[in-house]
Amino acid sequence: AAATRRAWRAGVLLAALALLVAPAEFLANDRPVLLWMNGALSSPVLSRPTERDLGGTLPLPADFHDPLVARLLADQGAWALWPPVRSNPLDPVHDLEGTAPTPPSARHWLGTDEQGRDVLARLIWGTRLSLGFGLALTLLSLAIGLPLGLVQGTLAGRIDLIGQRLTEIWGAVPLLMLLMILSSVLAPGFWVLAGAMAAFTWMGVAAFTRTESLRLRHQDFVRSARAAGASWRRVMLRHVLPNALAPVLASAPFLFAGGLTALAGLDLLGLGLPAGTPSLGEMLAQARNNLHAPWLAGAAVGMLTLLLLLATQLGQALRDALDPRLLPARRAEIPTPTTPDPAAVLAIRDLHLAFGPVEAVRGASLRIGRGEAVALLGDSGGGKSATAAMAAALPPPQATRLAGSVRLDGVEIIGASPGQLKRLRFAALGMVFQEPGAALNPTRPVLWQLREAIGAQPDSRLEELLAGLDLAVLRERPRAFPHELSGGQQQRAVLAMALARDPMLIIADEPTASLDPALRGAVLR
Repeated sequence: AAATRRAWRAGVLLAALALLVAPAEFLANDRPVLLWMNGALSSPVLSRPTERDLGGTLPLPADFHDPLVARLLADQGAWALWPPVRSNPLDPVHDLEGTAPTPPSARHWLGTDEQGRDVLARLIWGTRLSLGFGLALTLLSLAIGLPLGLVQGTLAGRIDLIGQRLTEIWGAVPLLMLLMILSSVLAPGFWVLAGAMAAFTWMGVAAFTRTESLRLRHQDFVRSARAAGASWRRVMLRHVLPNALAPVLASAPFLFAGGLTALAGLDLLGLGLPAGTPSLGEMLAQARNNLHAPWLAGAAVGMLTLLLLLATQLGQALRDALDPRLLPARRAEIPTPTTPDPAAVLAIRDLHLAFGPVEAVRGASLRIGRGEAVALLGDSGGGKSATAAMAAALPPPQATRLAGSVRLDGVEIIGASPGQLKRLRFAALGMVFQEPGAALNPTRPVLWQLREAIGAQPDSRLEELLAGLDLAVLRERPRAFPHELSGGQQQRAVLAMALARDPMLIIADEPTASLDPALRGAVLR
């Protein structure tokens, strides 16, 4: 399904970005990734050697950009593998050309910030920090909210009532005020800030889980399990949780996106991580104070926008992919090889259409030539609407079996692509649905919709339709909306729209139900 493909694409891109910035120390650092010296291989990124370790005299951490350290390495024939960005996000750049912040250059691709630090290095480290914070906040919120909502919704009664009142009381605590108090008492670290945020974001997860659990609690399979003697604990873990988990997990990417924006906003306000920590919010704060340096805002805003787009796209696609109402059934399409009949507008041969165990259409065959009129008669539930839908190039998405042959103007419908079906419906079909009110746009005047159906044809075609279907009311009230017309007038308007382009085939589902006797006879004739 399209939703599943979108979810995969967004998930793969987000995971690829996370894997790319995960080894940030090996991508942006002022120390070599690998150092070969005196026959030994080491990683200064991980070990942080001193000058004495490199043959110098000082027991201080070695500055590999220092000419003295470079001379020490050269004298010993050392070989170093540097990261792509040879700058530390925490320290100013050595030998900076100009006054910070400096614009992008060949040496610093995204420029430097107001303290002379490389923007690209801080962007890499800040992206990893934001992704980690969003993931931590999501996991903590799910770990707290999922079991609480599950217990409330499954047990219901007094437990649910007490839980709801306590949640409402806790929800009244101002989060921003709490964070201001925390920042004044101590410097909030990564986990302190994530825990403080999760102490409030779990309520949304709990409310969603509770709603799903309450709905599932009254399902027949849960009632049967209770009647069979299963405990509430077993019902909760074996029956309610697996069915409530999918929609809850579909909301996780939105929690993740909320964590990204929350961290960026708090850092922008100065209530987040300690000053100097490379984060997207801290970069936004610098951009606010340096409007003459647009590269600062461009880097942070661009990355934050990309992360939010991927997260929300993943969430929306997961929601659609896990929604059984939107999920197309796995359909076996078996078109029967047939020879096109040039004289037939519509040719249906041995059509089989099933919805799960129910076979709605079994072996139907039908042929309509040019200028012919054919009526499908039968009891309710006999498959008339399903056959008409196939003739209208509208194969039901929930059908589990579709076999036979349906040719419209010589084109096989079974197995055709959505684009082919769309072009075929536009060029050859006019459709009159059973409910005329549902076929009209309630936000547009009916005459406007009729003109849209006519397209570029001359106004004489509009007058012909209005006169032929007794729609003089649209001349008198050109701004009339569908709800301002009677059922018969709506039906005549839908008929006019179906006839507007002189289609090759008109399919009408009970077209005379809302018409007066005189017009009903005219339509049937």
